[in-house]
Amino acid sequence: MIELNGSSSTKNANQNIKSQINTKKATLKVFQIGLAVVALLLIAFTLIHLKIGEAMIDVALAGLVVILLWLLVLQVRDHDHQRTVKAGKEYMQSGLLRGGSLAPFFVAIGLFSNVFEHSQISKIIGQVLAPSILHLSWGALVLIPLFIVILSLVGVHPLASVTLLGQIMMGISLPFNALSIAMGLNIGSMLAYMMSPFAGIVVVIANILGISSTTISLKWNGKYCLLLLVVSVIFIAGYSILI
Repeated sequence: MIELNGSSSTKNANQNIKSQINTKKATLKVFQIGLAVVALLLIAFTLIHLKIGEAMIDVALAGLVVILLWLLVLQVRDHDHQRTVKAGKEYMQSGLLRGGSLAPFFVAIGLFSNVFEHSQISKIIGQVLAPSILHLSWGALVLIPLFIVILSLVGVHPLASVTLLGQIMMGISLPFNALSIAMGLNIGSMLAYMMSPFAGIVVVIANILGISSTTISLKWNGKYCLLLLVVSVIFIAGYSILI
């Protein structure tokens, strides 16, 4: 009986040690990703401030610099360089090429959004929405992000819906200022990128994991997005009243 209790306690101790090691590894990975994101933002904003090129070009250059620095760090840590070379080959075969197969889909979504933005349907929607938004008054703060999310669910890119809705909102008289409208549009675009099954990052992750994009966008991100919407609307409304 004593031996059984001893072996059981040993197993528990080993499991606790393994759990602590896994936690440390996971924490280190999160820290590394966070550091890469911070570096990406700092480099991108620096290039934009120096006016090296257009904003999109500066962001792409910043991403390239971060990738090169990451590879350099891996090469320094991997003394025989075998793991780095192997990881690079695997990424080229199952990562980069697999993601490239999604390029026609992204091109199609971009064309659809561009056509929608300049179509008669967009103008009709604007004419219909303008009186309703004016009638809603403060309720328009909730409608702004919801409308952007709804359009993103049918494949309209947030940039197109933000442009459309922004023009409508700025053309009518509302009880809150332009900055509140801008914050509402920004929150709507954030929610759209997370909840749209057509969003680039959602499609890529779904392709890598082999699951439906709607599972990621609606099931996994849905509750978080709902909480973000409620908190954001409360903050924007409070800010509009106090300012």
